[in-house]
Amino acid sequence: MNKPLTLKTKTPPPEPLQTNNYLRGMLGRDIIVRLRFDDTLDGKLVWFDRWNLMLNVDGHDVLVFKHAIDTITNPKGSKT
Repeated sequence: MNKPLTLKTKTPPPEPLQTNNYLRGMLGRDIIVRLRFDDTLDGKLVWFDRWNLMLNVDGHDVLVFKHAIDTITNPKGSKT
């Protein structure tokens, strides 16, 4: 009788895009979000949760799903 094949590798789970501690420090600050298909959004980080983040872009609230984000950066010289 054949036993099912099981993998015994201990690969760590993938790291999240940005840690919640990093995003918590960015609340209310200007950020630049680069999406996976070379689009960018820049605005103030309003809130975030496990799957989404909300940006205020030119007075409009924009909901962005984290799986669509490539990178999050702080623009140079931004202190607010």
